[in-house]
Amino acid sequence: MATVNMARPRDMMSKGFGYHRNLFVEHLRSEVVRAFEEQELAEMLDNRIK
Repeated sequence: MATVNMARPRDMMSKGFGYHRNLFVEHLRSEVVRAFEEQELAEMLDNRIK
């Protein structure tokens, strides 16, 4: 779990906020892609077994 060391309330237009938002979105994107790839592989292997 990561923490964001920024004062509250956070200025959503600041460079720091944008930086952390971009990090979060990229991490989330990579996790979603990985999960879909794992699911596709599992389905492909399952179909080969049948």
